Amino acid sequence: MSKEELAKRIKRLSILNRVFFYLSLGFLLISLSMDIVAFILTPKYGDESLVVMLLFELSAVFFAGSVALFFVRIFAIGTKLRNSFMQLATFERPQSVVNEKVDLGTTDVKPAPVVKTHEQELVEQYENLLKQGHITQEEFDAKKKEILG
Repeated sequence: MSKEELAKRIKRLSILNRVFFYLSLGFLLISLSMDIVAFILTPKYGDESLVVMLLFELSAVFFAGSVALFFVRIFAIGTKLRNSFMQLATFERPQSVVNEKVDLGTTDVKPAPVVKTHEQELVEQYENLLKQGHITQEEFDAKKKEILG
């Protein structure tokens, strides 16, 4: 479908959308007016009057018609209109932008910090004492074997 055909379709759908809106609104107003007239006539003719019952029934029919037209407008016409706008939007964007790949970059993944056990911390403390010259290699090896098993 060309851009011009799409623009014509959007125009037709917009007009149809407005027509269904005004029809739905008109049916709703007719329904409400029939209800008002029926309520006004009820004290004069009674609840069982044919005129009053007919007005209430016709009011219900017009109300149902109003709801049906409203849903057709929202779901059928509205969906076609939105889809047409989406198609028109693809015409508006240059094809190079539509087909362009987006580089989202990379994320540096850092290794999780190593959690040391109590025993490993003790061995490191004795290793520091060895490096500082406070204990001998034999004493360090003995303590390491004692701690780690």
